[in-house]
Amino acid sequence: MVKVLLYAYCAGVPSSRQIAKRLEEDIAFRVLDANNTPDFRSSIGYNWSYTNNA
Repeated sequence: MVKVLLYAYCAGVPSSRQIAKRLEEDIAFRVLDANNTPDFRSSIGYNWSYTNNA
């Protein structure tokens, strides 16, 4: 998930819903996430916990 979040921020996609949409549509996002399509809440939760613990 870290790879996907880092790539998303570099690609200008900060919204978790947009990341979830890209995970369904964009090949680069699918490759980074090993063809998994988590719910947008997963990226919100991971992003929130990662940034608050840093």
